[in-house]
Amino acid sequence: MACGNPVFDGCPFPHCDQTVLHAPGACYYCDHYPNLQNVRINNAIPFSGEGGSPDEKRRSREVIDRWGGNRAVKPPPGPPVPRRRL
Repeated sequence: MACGNPVFDGCPFPHCDQTVLHAPGACYYCDHYPNLQNVRINNAIPFSGEGGSPDEKRRSREVIDRWGGNRAVKPPPGPPVPRRRL
């Protein structure tokens, strides 16, 4: 996951579909993008799976979740990964 780039480790979005972003604590990958999560919170934009989210404007949740790269991923067992500050 880490690409060595200080800006989101070279990956600007956590999932294959750039409009997919899960709520804090719901997805291991999305939790590495607190700035993007804060934008949604501050602008009252629903997260993926909450209904009315940006990813659901073009496709249904069922179609979005067919691709494994768009599904929320549980964190691996072990100590929590610290969130980075940019």
